[in-house]
Amino acid sequence: MRFNDAPRRSSLGLALAGLAGTMLFALAPVASSPAAATDAAISGPLRIGSYNIQISQPINQFRQAVDFIKSVSDVAGLQEAGGAPRRQYLDGDKSWRIYHPPGLPQDPVIWNPHVYQLISAKQVKLSDSTRVEAGNGRTMPWKALWAPVVRLRQISTGYKFSVINVHLIRAAMNEGRPRRNAPLTYRVYVHQVKAVKAAVHAEQEAGWQVYVTGDFNIGYVADRQVQLRKAPYHKLTRRHLIANWQGQRLNNYGTHIDNQCPPSKSHCGAYIDQIWAPTPAASSTVFIHEIHSDHYPIMSTYVTP
Repeated sequence: MRFNDAPRRSSLGLALAGLAGTMLFALAPVASSPAAATDAAISGPLRIGSYNIQISQPINQFRQAVDFIKSVSDVAGLQEAGGAPRRQYLDGDKSWRIYHPPGLPQDPVIWNPHVYQLISAKQVKLSDSTRVEAGNGRTMPWKALWAPVVRLRQISTGYKFSVINVHLIRAAMNEGRPRRNAPLTYRVYVHQVKAVKAAVHAEQEAGWQVYVTGDFNIGYVADRQVQLRKAPYHKLTRRHLIANWQGQRLNNYGTHIDNQCPPSKSHCGAYIDQIWAPTPAASSTVFIHEIHSDHYPIMSTYVTP
């Protein structure tokens, strides 16, 4: 499997020491124009993306991030895409379609209507509102979590599938295990993972092939090694889903930019952004030159069954 470098675009100015050094996981080519991307996608495989676009970044960075993920994928799950200016930009692009889950509009699914046709969309509840650790010995309120479930049909082949997009609660897991000082947060995380599995099961029972995109807030490698029964790897493999990172050659960049690396490492980060699918990914890419957030955008391709 080969990956080619693409030109670097505008960034937040986050300096990654040694970025020009050895990279085991490079970038995939970027389409030269929206028209070219559309033409290629209509006759090609599924191109599924996921991008957590940090909510604290300015709207111009958000626009660039959205434009990029649209240039390399045909359907994608976004996280932290709420707020009036962000909603206005997303909804204002009439060349794409979007479903915001009413309970949590910041985690929508977007798709190219030249490639996929909407069949139906709904939201599922992953956890109730509650209180979790605030990190200072106190607790803080945490809102209920919802996830979109979008059913699509690939126009060129007629292939029908569901996309579930998630953003699981942060700070519950460390190295594939529960954080010892966050039992309330961990309890919410476990509930969310169980609900994701239930949503996948419900779609499968209804006859749909299921793809789950999002920020799982647990590193794929650690999760696979530990295989905690209540964590995503164990739950989703039991539903016969396969992570997009399976079989890929991974490096220490990860999908989340971690600026607090050990002295021995120039780069560090876990693969907390993932895509789970009914078949192995034909290719998976972390776009480490696209720095519009504290996450990198990811995209995986799948052969249509």
